[in-house]
Amino acid sequence: MSIIHTRKAFWQKVLQWFLVLFITLSLGELFARFYGEPKQLSWMLEQNMKTVDFVGLSELNEAIEFDPFLFWRLKKDLKRFHIKGHVFGKQLCFSVTTNNHLRSPASSPDKEGKIVLALGDSCTFGLGVNDGDSWPAQLQLLLNQQGVKATVVNAGVPGYSAFQGKRFLEKNRENLNPDLVIACFGFGDHEYWDGLSDIEVARRMDIAQQEPLLKDSRLYYLSRQAFQNVLYAIRHYLKGNNPGYRLSGTEYQETIKEMKRLCDQKNIGFIYIIWPYQIQIANRLNRFLSYQTNTTRICAQEHIDCVNLITPFIDANLPLYIDHIHANEEGCRLTAEVILPHAVSRLKQAKK
Repeated sequence: MSIIHTRKAFWQKVLQWFLVLFITLSLGELFARFYGEPKQLSWMLEQNMKTVDFVGLSELNEAIEFDPFLFWRLKKDLKRFHIKGHVFGKQLCFSVTTNNHLRSPASSPDKEGKIVLALGDSCTFGLGVNDGDSWPAQLQLLLNQQGVKATVVNAGVPGYSAFQGKRFLEKNRENLNPDLVIACFGFGDHEYWDGLSDIEVARRMDIAQQEPLLKDSRLYYLSRQAFQNVLYAIRHYLKGNNPGYRLSGTEYQETIKEMKRLCDQKNIGFIYIIWPYQIQIANRLNRFLSYQTNTTRICAQEHIDCVNLITPFIDANLPLYIDHIHANEEGCRLTAEVILPHAVSRLKQAKK
């Protein structure tokens, strides 16, 4: 009887502790839900929106939405969405049309035609110019004029880094099925944002895939965020409070290398663009600055077709910029002209 009584007392205590734990967690979850809604925007999207506001183009934020894999993306099916504002004092007024979250018109697939995927940041997106004046749109026009049946898909998104471009390629390579990928990144990668790197943000966002049973718990969400914030503070302390780039030089090069590998797996052509700063062209500095050095190095190592726009921009001796990096309509036209022979050559070797 004593053994039975002991076992009964043990299980009663287990049940009591379980009830205490259940009530505690329930109260904690209730408090967490009362405390506030979890953020619907990623930290990186918030920082990007703040940056856009800072330079004076806050209306652009209305064309962008949160994405759990890519951090943010263009909104779906915008119809001539007008954006007015200024970038570093320069007045801008342009319209944006999107099809399935991309700044490309809806088009019927041509089985005989080639698909060119243009990955990039706001320079590829065409900040400050209308849809038909971005360099991907002008490249498609030039290809068609040369008798090359091709559709150029503009997958440029303001603020994107090479890391986001790589993830876009991972996610959309099969359904877009491009014959050629043209990538242009660097400005976003080498931004100093007082927060996490792109790779660290991606780890946080993977919660939806790694912990599906707990992802809806507000208590778990807040506890996990608090733990990650402590780790982040420790890392910053060890780094001497230096936030670092969104991608380090090594991470940037490895990301380009990974994009090339993704293309090689499907026999997709790959071209990488070195985009010049306005100050380089204004001062006729025909040498590499900042991210351009890393780009040149990794392209040489991996035998990537690298299109350097610095020399042709200098030789043009024309006003090609809206601000310190973004090209105007003429700059986008010149970009398309410089890329054209490289694209034609690669498309001739394409798999289709």
